[in-house]
Amino acid sequence: MAERDLVRWYPMRVTYNREVKVKERLDALEVETYIPMHYQIVVRGGNRKRLLVPAIHNLIFVHSSQAYITNLKMTDPTMEPLRYIMHRSHEDKDAPATIVTVPDAQMANFIKATKV
Repeated sequence: MAERDLVRWYPMRVTYNREVKVKERLDALEVETYIPMHYQIVVRGGNRKRLLVPAIHNLIFVHSSQAYITNLKMTDPTMEPLRYIMHRSHEDKDAPATIVTVPDAQMANFIKATKV
């Protein structure tokens, strides 16, 4: 199996605070996702409301293969705002950047620690 066909957790940037819209589309496609959320008090028209909002805007974790995510980004307009988070080595400046992934066990612990 090719490296890009392995199912992994990918932390991804989503431009213009569209992380919830992207999550809804991925949920419809039965792709596992996670957005850390928290409650925030918002005042609208003099009324206080307690809303569940993303704890870190523009961030979503997607559990899928790189090949599938890349295909979605190229064929589904809702997925266009998704961007891989890249890592560049500090030791070897000439090495190519790599796509950041999160091991399953670490992601499971992160979800347990941040789930509302």
